[in-house]
Amino acid sequence: MISARDATDNHSRASGEEITHTGSSTKSAHRQLAAPLASPGTTDYGVIAWFNSDHGYGYIVPDDDGPDVFVHASQLAGRPEVGQRVSYRASGSESRPAANTVHVL
Repeated sequence: MISARDATDNHSRASGEEITHTGSSTKSAHRQLAAPLASPGTTDYGVIAWFNSDHGYGYIVPDDDGPDVFVHASQLAGRPEVGQRVSYRASGSESRPAANTVHVL
């Protein structure tokens, strides 16, 4: 999809006009970053709560009662089933953790 800004830039380039952009994006200026995980890189354990192989992602319920952890199919060794125990390394933030290097136990 081409944005209005891209279309204007392409037209300006074709006509030889100089392109300048001023200001900053409102979204990026007001976005606050979530806090990083307290202990990134440690091995955590949990259970597959939901996984959709057609879409290639799912969620793990961690043993430590934290928020559900997002898992992408590219981080899985094998094909998980709901209820299977797994080990993983968490990354991302405390409010939106993601699982890396997931192994079915």
